[in-house]
Amino acid sequence: MLRLKDIPPEEMPEVVRVANELYEKDRRRAEQDQERRNYVDAAEELGVPPEYMEQAAQELHRRRVAEAEVKNRSKVWKSVAIGGGVGVLTVFLMMGMFTVRSVETVPATPVQQVAQAQPEFLTQVAPETFDAGAANRWTFTMNPSTRATTTFEEEEGLRRGVAVIRVEQFGTTGGPHRANFESIQTPPSLAGKKEIQFDLRGQGLKNIRVYLERGQNERWRSPELKIPSGWQSVRVPLGNFQHQVHSGGRWRTRGRVRPDQIDRVSFKLGDFMNEPSAKGEVRLDNVRFE
Repeated sequence: MLRLKDIPPEEMPEVVRVANELYEKDRRRAEQDQERRNYVDAAEELGVPPEYMEQAAQELHRRRVAEAEVKNRSKVWKSVAIGGGVGVLTVFLMMGMFTVRSVETVPATPVQQVAQAQPEFLTQVAPETFDAGAANRWTFTMNPSTRATTTFEEEEGLRRGVAVIRVEQFGTTGGPHRANFESIQTPPSLAGKKEIQFDLRGQGLKNIRVYLERGQNERWRSPELKIPSGWQSVRVPLGNFQHQVHSGGRWRTRGRVRPDQIDRVSFKLGDFMNEPSAKGEVRLDNVRFE
């Protein structure tokens, strides 16, 4: 096999071109894998077991194969008609010897990239005031058909900055609408902590929930919280969070067992919180556990 050291210099531009093609192919495959995972995660938020996603993929394939067969059959009989077989075809149709069935067409789901920053693993030692480094500690995820952004802005009278989540339009194509503002900057233990506190205001969007998550199969969900139009300090006792475990393909509530250790804090604005027609913005500041 020819190795790089054996390639003549004059052929190196072609090597670079092929290397770039291979890299782009792998990068697109990784992006597509992540996009599929986003849809599966969104379905799980609704309690749809993962095995039903597999069944749905198989059903979609079956429908498209059936649709292609109908189209091919139609082309064949059209050729028969053009070739002078109209009379025979008419007799067959009148005798009911075959039936052409219509098959539901399932359009392909449009895909758009979900921009995510990679957070650093930090230990929370003070209230999060969303300074210039906040983008390294927080991520924003949304389903592909939702249009939303997150920024960190200074606001008069407040220290350093605030997090601003703007939802231009929720999208439900391919699954429920999602808009999650998340951080893995959490205390190593919640022992001795009584509540989560944060400052909140917004417009247009009415509700928000806080999720405290541990791994992929355990979380604590806050009550639904109303978003005020002016700044308010929100305090949610940890004892008010519902304990949920992912089991049997769905989230199941296990009462109100207090969280003792978590690895993610997530502020959720999408499905179950706001209607798909809702739009607006939410501002957060001073997130902390006390």
